[in-house]
Amino acid sequence: MEVITNVISNELLKKGISLLSLGINEYAWDKDNIKEIFEELSKRKIGILGGDVYKIENENIKMTFDSWYMNKDSSEEFYQKSKLRALRYIEDYEKNNCGEFIYTIVI
Repeated sequence: MEVITNVISNELLKKGISLLSLGINEYAWDKDNIKEIFEELSKRKIGILGGDVYKIENENIKMTFDSWYMNKDSSEEFYQKSKLRALRYIEDYEKNNCGEFIYTIVI
């Protein structure tokens, strides 16, 4: 399994928010930046297996325990299907929940 920080540009990596305060060695991004990452992954034909949702509340990051996932298949179009599924999940999540959210990605 690849690590997201190894496959995205330094520019996008710098826009990430560290989750080390939660004891998690990952980065998360807001909706606008996550969309840029999805585009970058799609150009490289890298599929998105899932991700986790975190909420920013009073300048603190909180786990929501919400996530999405997709089973990898062998189709050539998996990277496109996974991008659409991830985008739909995030759009629906933000429409149905109040607050400021950030997202991690599993590739």
